[in-house]
Formats: sequence, structure tokens, C-alpha cells
Amino acid sequence: MTMAFRDNSKGSFRDKRSGMMRRTRDRLRLAYSNEDKLVGQVVNAIEDSDRTVNLFSERLREWYAVYDPELKNADNVKYAKAVLEAKEREEGTVGGKVKLEDVEVMRTLAREIVSLSELRSSLEAYQKQLAERICPNVCQLTEAAVAAKLIANAGSMQRLATLPASTIQVLGAEKALFKHLKSGSPPPKHGIIFQHAYISTAPKKQRGRIARALATKIAIATKADFFTKNNIAPKLRDDFEKRVRQIREKG
Repeated sequence: MTMAFRDNSKGSFRDKRSGMMRRTRDRLRLAYSNEDKLVGQVVNAIEDSDRTVNLFSERLREWYAVYDPELKNADNVKYAKAVLEAKEREEGTVGGKVKLEDVEVMRTLAREIVSLSELRSSLEAYQKQLAERICPNVCQLTEAAVAAKLIANAGSMQRLATLPASTIQVLGAEKALFKHLKSGSPPPKHGIIFQHAYISTAPKKQRGRIARALATKIAIATKADFFTKNNIAPKLRDDFEKRVRQIREKG
């Protein structure tokens, strides 16, 4: 009697492939469910809105100056609001003769600028809320906007929590670092964390030491935020401020 054997190789292959695809989907789902992925998007959205406002404002200033060159304001949004609030040009203006329907088109652009500034404010509020939820210790050491940019630059909270303080110190200064490695120019002393008031307002010769001290505390804070969830910010902040006072006293 001849025995029949069933070839299970194809079925086994299909099972393995199905399992592999399922695990891949699960990993992707986990990756995209992480809130720190949202941080990068909102940081980019804020930067996009800033660039758009600057571009639109440059165009509005040149355009509206044809009609009312006397209108001045260094602030882009305030200038746009002034365009919307202006009823009539100043008497004796050197502006050209422009039809009111043409001026209204200019004001449409001004409305977009104001609207974008309002959108930016709402995005900034959301960014603060998101950062404080993901990395409360880091946010207490520095501003939520700085914390969000650090996460976005690192790629994830997990990666930020594994970076050494020396890398955190220069995150965001990649171009300067590459130039240093390529041409031997002075290395950058700080990147994103330069936005911290203690660094940006310090004398230039003290900034590097203060940045190093802050990066050290941020490196500890990120590990607490990602791994232990313990609130250690008050102690870290006190130690950092003590170190800043020492640096200032030494001059």
C-alpha cells in the first residue's frame, strides 16, 4: 500500500509570512501610537507657519507700499492688522492711485497672515500640552518648546533618553558640527538649548559651561521621563541653578 504524504512547506511558508506581516504591523502601530511622534509634526507645523507668515508678510509690505508707503511696523502681524484697520491713507501720501478693489485683495492677504498667526498660537498651546505630558521633567528644566524641539530632533523620546549629555548639548547644531569636523572650525557649544534664557542672556564666554550643565540635567531628566516616570525636576533645577551661580561668580 502506498502512503500519501502532504507537502506542508507552502502552508508553513504562508504561516511564517503571515506572522511576520502581523508582527510588522504591530510594530508600526506601536510606533505611530507614540505621542512623541506627534511632537515632531507639531514642531514642523509651527516652523512652516512661521516661514509662511514671513513670506506672505514680505509680499504684503511690497504690495501695500504701492498704495500706502507711509504705513510702517516692524512686526509682521501688527503690520497686517494695521492694513486691515486702515480706513484711509495719510493725507499727502506719495502712494500711487490704486482702486479700492485692488486694495481689498491686499487686505485678503493681510487676513491670511493674521489667521496664520492665530493658528500658530493654537499649535504652540498644543505643543506645550503635549510636551508637558510626555516629558514633564524636561519641561520644568526648560521651556516646553525647547523640550519639544529636542524630541523632534532626536526622532523620539526613547532615543533622546539614550543620548549622552554631550550630544544633547549640540542637538540642532548639526551644520556647525559638520563644519567643525570637515574644516576644523571651532565646535558648536550649544544647539537647541541655546533658547534657554540662562544661556542666551549669558556672556558669550560663559554660555558653553552653562549649556553643558543644562545638557547634563536634561540627560538625567529624559531618562526619568521615559523609564521611571519619577518627578525629579525640582532637585535637578535647584542643582542646575546652583551651578549657574557658580559659573557667574567665577566670571
